[in-house]
Amino acid sequence: QTPQTVRMKPGSSGSSSSKEDYGPGWTQLTDHGKIYLSKKEKNVFILEGTKSAGFSACAYGGSTEERGFVDSGSFSLTAELKCMPGDQAPDQQVFVLVDCASMSDLSSGCDFCGVRLSFDGREVRVESHRRNATLQTLFAQPNCSLLRAQNYVTLVVDFQGDTMSLTLSGVSIVRNLPLDRQRAAGGAPGVGLAVYGKSRCYLRRFRLSQLSPQARSAEDAASMAIAPYTGTARSTGSPATRRSSAPTPAAAAASYAAGGLPPNI
Repeated sequence: QTPQTVRMKPGSSGSSSSKEDYGPGWTQLTDHGKIYLSKKEKNVFILEGTKSAGFSACAYGGSTEERGFVDSGSFSLTAELKCMPGDQAPDQQVFVLVDCASMSDLSSGCDFCGVRLSFDGREVRVESHRRNATLQTLFAQPNCSLLRAQNYVTLVVDFQGDTMSLTLSGVSIVRNLPLDRQRAAGGAPGVGLAVYGKSRCYLRRFRLSQLSPQARSAEDAASMAIAPYTGTARSTGSPATRRSSAPTPAAAAASYAAGGLPPNI
């Protein structure tokens, strides 16, 4: 599949262009899924998964100024989005990618750190994926009443070095969460959006900005906030153990869509 780019411009009707036209827009990273502009909501970008298992993902290019913020390693990401389930998209798993090295249809080929918004399970998680390695859940906040299908939420991620702070619709979720992700020298984190399974995400705003001095000072001074549940780099066993005890791919995919850990399939 040829990578596609969608640009969000005032008055655009939802056309796509080839990667050669790449600019301030979205480029599809996986064979699964489709990206397009909404015909009902102005300047709303849609990412829709087309397979019952696996990721559908796209990367945000941004302007030269925005890329400079990301290259610096300290930036703020604001995403206003909602999950729109339906007959063709019954799942409700959305990921905001904040440190993406590579994406694959299969979770075993992914290398990224992202904020997972489980709208059906009403849970916020921060997950770290590595190629051919066990998923790590770095943080989890269950019973999040802000997450409701068909309702927009605003996620703000303050990314500084190797720590992350999250705010959801004005409510602080976690501060100074260590990510423990080593990048190649000179490598900048990639940012974007992903869905798992047949999930449909509407994105109304996606903005990169410089981390404010106030946020820098707060993150330098504060420790990670206490939450009802935090996952300390949790794993589910070695690859050998998973092969002997893992459920079938279909059962694992169904479990993940319902809020469980994603299968390495």
